[in-house]
Amino acid sequence: MDWYTLRVDVDDGAIPVGLRSMVARLEYQQEQFVGAHFKIGGLDKAVRLDTRELAEQYAEACKTVFAKRYSTNAIDLTIQSVEGGNGMRSEKSDRKRVEEDSRMVRARLEQQVYVPNKRPEL
Repeated sequence: MDWYTLRVDVDDGAIPVGLRSMVARLEYQQEQFVGAHFKIGGLDKAVRLDTRELAEQYAEACKTVFAKRYSTNAIDLTIQSVEGGNGMRSEKSDRKRVEEDSRMVRARLEQQVYVPNKRPEL
């Protein structure tokens, strides 16, 4: 099963003070991805989307949210295609995660629910 995810790239010279500790921690781990709830986190929390088009729409929404949240345009997102599983999960588990994340992101975009602490109606 293939899916798409969003990798976070940060321009270190333009990072606001409030974001520096989180970015330093994530860079140390070398894992910076966007989750299904507009949060930046590690690979285990990375969103898994079923189509490139959905990934592009989500990336645009995330850029707007992050620019407002962190008062910077220093965060850039790259869409990555992931082929097959990572060997840690079964294909059934991967498929379920892709379906759940895709459904959540579509609902967030359709209902314009861009804050992580509020869930859209599914």
